[in-house]
Amino acid sequence: MAMKSAFLLGATRVIGIDRFPERLRMAREKVGAETINYVAVDSVLEVLKEMTGGRGPDACIDAVGMEAHGTGAEYGC
Repeated sequence: MAMKSAFLLGATRVIGIDRFPERLRMAREKVGAETINYVAVDSVLEVLKEMTGGRGPDACIDAVGMEAHGTGAEYGC
């Protein structure tokens, strides 16, 4: 949702960073984001610099969800 919202708010380019191939694939296919698998690279920072011509991101969103099992209010967070 955060990636799609970024596009809707005017971002021309969105880069999603995750470690799960299915989420990275969904970000590419459903949202149109570029992706980085952080376990497959030595340095996310260096990859971001490479992807952006040395500038780095203009803005970042740390979007952390909640798994459907094992955490939450009833588990004492």
